[in-house]
Amino acid sequence: MDAVSFITIIVFISFFGSLINICSNHHAIDYIRAFFTVIFSAFYMYFIHVIEHKYNDTMFGKMHTAYHHNPKYKHTWYANIIEFLNNSQLLIFILVNNLIKKITNVEIFSNYMFFMLSLYYIWSHFIEFHYLPSCVHAYHHMFDNEENINHSSDIKNYGPRQMDIIFNTYHACDDDGTVGLKYLSLVCKLGVIYYATRLIYKIKK
Repeated sequence: MDAVSFITIIVFISFFGSLINICSNHHAIDYIRAFFTVIFSAFYMYFIHVIEHKYNDTMFGKMHTAYHHNPKYKHTWYANIIEFLNNSQLLIFILVNNLIKKITNVEIFSNYMFFMLSLYYIWSHFIEFHYLPSCVHAYHHMFDNEENINHSSDIKNYGPRQMDIIFNTYHACDDDGTVGLKYLSLVCKLGVIYYATRLIYKIKK
């Protein structure tokens, strides 16, 4: 694990831990629910991305691959809107969680965690991967083509990185030249998440 990844994980745990503490009733179940939400989200975002590529000839798969991985369209405004919505899928589970709670009076997930992780994922994909050099993301797009045949078994780096490592789909490369920019982006990203979450929490409270 490189230094950036290690520091990011430590900061991630500390930062989100403190926000969970703020946006909770300080009960053990709040932290268990938040931890479960993180695990669920990591698996969901990884496998939904894999499925979009593996079944890219379906309507669901084309929502991602036919635009975001097609050189002819991926830089258009509508492709970016479609991909933004695709990256926001975790927000749907806030509605699902509320519905389950309304029917069963049981709260399974942490809505605040879904919100925080959505912002984290969107920032990472739309700012860090697009405006900062990222060989990890570039490798994922190596197989882009206008014929949209991008369900190759050679595709790697679906994200999150830890899931790629677990399922052996991680292709490591050297981004050392952008470490400073990544740290700066991390600080900005966490700042946006912090104030946005606190704002939502205050409004709800």
